[in-house]
Amino acid sequence: MTVATPGSTAKPPPATEGDPRNPIHNVFWRRHRSEVEEDLSRLRSEPLTFFPGFQFVDELAGIKTPGAWVVPRHAPILEVSRKPQIYSSAQGVTINDFPPEFNEYFNSIIAMDDPRHARLRRLVSAGFTPRMLARLEDSVRDQASMIVDEVCERGECDFVTDVAARLPLRIVCDLMGIPASEHDFVFDQSNIILGAADEEYVPEFGDLITAILTAGESLSRLMDDVAESKVGVESEDLTSILVNAEVDGERLTRAELASFFILLVVAGNETTRNAISWGLVYLTDNDDQRRI
Repeated sequence: MTVATPGSTAKPPPATEGDPRNPIHNVFWRRHRSEVEEDLSRLRSEPLTFFPGFQFVDELAGIKTPGAWVVPRHAPILEVSRKPQIYSSAQGVTINDFPPEFNEYFNSIIAMDDPRHARLRRLVSAGFTPRMLARLEDSVRDQASMIVDEVCERGECDFVTDVAARLPLRIVCDLMGIPASEHDFVFDQSNIILGAADEEYVPEFGDLITAILTAGESLSRLMDDVAESKVGVESEDLTSILVNAEVDGERLTRAELASFFILLVVAGNETTRNAISWGLVYLTDNDDQRRI
């Protein structure tokens, strides 16, 4: 499922604040899984459905959600993807209306339209060779084994924090050549960014917008320092390859590289930690699959 804000002149339905059947509102996803699945099945029967936005309150009052079209099927998703003149990604790809400053750190390759998207994709693809992917596969195995070794003697652990969140973060950091001494720092900064809509996390931040921007700036500075150390260096990590890559006379700028790193460490981290966590839930609920 994806969301888009097309330039349609169709009049959307009136807003319903906190509607539990509105998938762009957190309350939709907090219900029982059977209710969520039922509504998702209903959505998949429609090519496009508009859902009204809302404004957050309290610590999140500065963030507005203007509404979005939910696109739940493959064919219309392809149509949306191929028509950037209508469904543009250049102003951001979240349902929240964040300040323009967010684009500097958080709008990497997924938040671009052609021709800029094609240019950056050509440059980044230089780092994803069969050799690099084989190395990445080995890294996944090594990091998974180390993480299991770290928790197996305790008798108990917080699976999300100690396993599901650690694994993708370490893999991304290893891939990008981030020193092990900085892994906890990256973990903390990415959690600030990822915790934006989590009521249990938000009160720790104070000014949420400033906290997220500061975390993005901190990760950007770290990537810039790592990139500087890789200039002219032959190494197998992705940062070394991307810093020194040249395609048709063009190179990645430091800002583009930092934004790409933040994309990997935030978006790639969140999706994978959630998939691993839900994987354990479903294995716990399904003994036959767990035995397999």
